[in-house]
Amino acid sequence: QQYSEEVDSLKIVFSLVTSIFSLGWSFSVYKVAKKRGTLDMGSNPIGRIVLFLSNLFLILARLQSFVIFSYFFGPGNFYPIIAFISGHIILISVLHGMFSEVSVLMKSNKKRLVTICLINGLSNIFLHNYIDLDDLAKDKEEET
Repeated sequence: QQYSEEVDSLKIVFSLVTSIFSLGWSFSVYKVAKKRGTLDMGSNPIGRIVLFLSNLFLILARLQSFVIFSYFFGPGNFYPIIAFISGHIILISVLHGMFSEVSVLMKSNKKRLVTICLINGLSNIFLHNYIDLDDLAKDKEEET
């Protein structure tokens, strides 16, 4: 019984650590792609490591603030934090749609506008990001 509980807690810790690590790494890879290889591991490994650690610490700080915020409502009360994060996603998505150049898509392609706004709303939970899907599509076209 005790061994089973220890293994389960290790699985949870491993899952948490790998999730945070992969989130920090994916943000780092995206920022390197936006800089078109300036921070590539071959040309600037120290800059890439610093960028990854910066992203990792920003994510950890944001997660810690979410945990402290959720403790305010008492143990087991996750609904306020879920409502807060959902409201944050909606607010950032709307603000992104209003104040970025993506708003010109509103007349031509509303489905794409909503997708881009939601992606940026979700990504801004952990870090301040501007994810531009058009730049990624152009980079893939240049590679081929």
